[in-house]
Amino acid sequence: MRIADTSLLYALFSENDVHHQEAMRKFKTPEPILIPSEIWSETISLIHYRQGYDMAVKAGNALLNLPHVDLLGSRMDIILSSWDIYKKTEGDLSIPDCVVLMWCDNKNATLLTFDNHIIKYFDDNID
Repeated sequence: MRIADTSLLYALFSENDVHHQEAMRKFKTPEPILIPSEIWSETISLIHYRQGYDMAVKAGNALLNLPHVDLLGSRMDIILSSWDIYKKTEGDLSIPDCVVLMWCDNKNATLLTFDNHIIKYFDDNID
């Protein structure tokens, strides 16, 4: 199981992103990917803002139709743990970053991100 972050998902749909090819490779492997609903919303909003409505719809449809991708809403325990990390890091991580970390912890999953702040916290505290 792998948990996707916005940085990876955005790179997947942005050919100009420095990580685009790497994101494409990571998504081609059949291992299941979980996208927390908070991350899906953040990604679609970012694509809409930077690339327009049509690209946001295309990206959203693509993610929703991949057979090895699951989209789940966060349970209250994930939200509360995420909130605790957010306060502990004093704003160094966003709420969506913390949600990804707590899903990784909860599912003993691999982190899919290009965000160095999340990677550092994951390596130091979860991995």
